[in-house]
Amino acid sequence: MALVREIGPITAGVIVAGRVGSSVAAELTTMMITEQIDALKVMRVDPVKFLVVPRYTAALVMIPTLSVYAMFIGLVAGIVIAQGAANVPPDTFMDSVKQTILDRDFSVHFLKSIINATLIIMFSCAIGLNTRGGAEDVGIATTRTIVWTMISIFILNFVVTSVTYAPR
Repeated sequence: MALVREIGPITAGVIVAGRVGSSVAAELTTMMITEQIDALKVMRVDPVKFLVVPRYTAALVMIPTLSVYAMFIGLVAGIVIAQGAANVPPDTFMDSVKQTILDRDFSVHFLKSIINATLIIMFSCAIGLNTRGGAEDVGIATTRTIVWTMISIFILNFVVTSVTYAPR
């Protein structure tokens, strides 16, 4: 249950924030510092449409996919551990999973993945496109992106869980 509700979306979000978010922030910050963004504007190319929209689209597709993959790997690992450590047959384990996990758990899982994708791209692009200065500012922007993204992922996942699973 925790795997579907919390661990899958948060794990995928943190991994992607660390890898992709930092990369996007560093790339866009470097483009700002080297005035490549200004060159796009001179050529009348909208930097948001050209640089942000494709990244956001890719994140909306891949982060939920990665999150489902993490959930699947976790379930397979659970089966292996349950059978190896407690001698629980896979059928019994899966019956227990089916009884424990609600249909809305999958919807909430997907919602959290979409929120995580939005947060990662929003922070990495906003910070990357609004950084000025020199080479040392690339590292500062990258660190700022990671910190803000991860804090936001944990807070919004907590809020979604609290609202969705609050006793009525």
